[in-house]
Amino acid sequence: MVIVVSPLMHDKIIKIIDEIPGTNYQFIKKEGINLYFEVAPSSDEEAAQLIKSTLKANPISKALMFKVLTKEYI
Repeated sequence: MVIVVSPLMHDKIIKIIDEIPGTNYQFIKKEGINLYFEVAPSSDEEAAQLIKSTLKANPISKALMFKVLTKEYI
């Protein structure tokens, strides 16, 4: 599971991740500012790296603060 932490633009982030070519990442749930994605059969680390690079390459990331995690933080 990969968690994207962002206070803004949740719908756009979900759409961008859903449209990553060659992947089958599925949005699971939203809790506060956390967006949870199921990334099987990819490893969580590989998926997190791909999601982060895809979001950074998108023009919305210039005005967006986000983190991509593989585990929940406390």
